[in-house]
Amino acid sequence: MPCHLKDRDKIISRYLLHELSEAEAMEFQAHFFECEECFQEITFKRKALRLFHDRGEEILESIETEPEPELDRATRGFFARYRPHFATAAAVLIVMALVIQFTPLLEKPADQQWQRDMKVPYEYRPGDSFRSAGTPSAKSTADSLAGQLQRGINRSMGAYNQPNYALMLQNMAQLEAAAAHLRGQLSAQDTAAAMILRDYEFYYGVSRLARARTQITDLDPKYREQLLQEAVTNISLALDLAVVYGKTDTDKEHYFLGLAYGFSGQFSRAVEALEKVTDVSNPQFDSLASFLKLWKNR
Repeated sequence: MPCHLKDRDKIISRYLLHELSEAEAMEFQAHFFECEECFQEITFKRKALRLFHDRGEEILESIETEPEPELDRATRGFFARYRPHFATAAAVLIVMALVIQFTPLLEKPADQQWQRDMKVPYEYRPGDSFRSAGTPSAKSTADSLAGQLQRGINRSMGAYNQPNYALMLQNMAQLEAAAAHLRGQLSAQDTAAAMILRDYEFYYGVSRLARARTQITDLDPKYREQLLQEAVTNISLALDLAVVYGKTDTDKEHYFLGLAYGFSGQFSRAVEALEKVTDVSNPQFDSLASFLKLWKNR
């Protein structure tokens, strides 16, 4: 159904420029995740801004002519949608103003680019721990403390997937006692339970990292530093559990541990962790090469 949000265009622009307060941003996120029209508009405008940044000069030169055949589909689609708006010199000036306005936002140094206000750092799929662990039966696991913790994680991840990291951290904090109890009960045979605890520590740490890097609100610098240190602790615990229980799929722990170290100013440790990532083509590790290059020179 059509979107009836008041001042829709203005709100979307302020959202993309990170000019909304945290409360306003959270309220708008709740709306656009339910509104297909707003969601598609934001997605398109983000792509358009990136396109302006990467090919702005080429676009401006081609406004009065047909795009060259070799231009990619995104560029041709952009022209198809907005060519009527480019008919006058005034419109050209508007486009140039947009380029000038948004280019500083898109040309941040590498260590300022990893922001997570829209896209979650690492995809979460409920039940991965149970499916991959290989023990024990679903019924016995569901009746255990591990099963209770898994259900708590699944409930908490709704906030993560929005993403609403402030709420996610509140939810995960409520599970700390259960996680500590489970940690004290683990035996060498409790692989399934250990992997649930691994999930808990990993996503708790990644959420702290993402919260520390948010642009939505101005956090106290000391709180950001605390979040980063806690992220290092959580993700290190997740990595330890993976190693102790013989898991080799530790790329995600090494990657996000590297980021947490790097943003904390511990550059040598960051490089050491990032160099252990083996699946360098994984799109969820999209900043790997740039951060390795940056932090190796620190």
